[in-house]
Amino acid sequence: MRLVIPDTAEVHRTTIQFGREFTDAELREVSDLNPGFVTERVGKESVTMSPSGGESSRRSVRLMRQLDDWASAREDGEVYGSAAGFRLADGSVLAPDVA
Repeated sequence: MRLVIPDTAEVHRTTIQFGREFTDAELREVSDLNPGFVTERVGKESVTMSPSGGESSRRSVRLMRQLDDWASAREDGEVYGSAAGFRLADGSVLAPDVA
């Protein structure tokens, strides 16, 4: 499978329905072929989103800094940015803004 989003595409959110389980390897391949985009698996669908805008990114950085300061002060917990993917019990793989 080769799904490449053109550099000039103004993609805000694209959902691709496979009708079968979207494998980890396929998720990785779509992600690798489309740097700069966020690709998540939600059930049997692949969801690809464009990069966030400046205001959204700035808010995420502020929130991440606050969470990291809070966790560091307590010497407890870890903070992850939007590049981390988390596997949920239903098999979805999501990339939150901050976790």
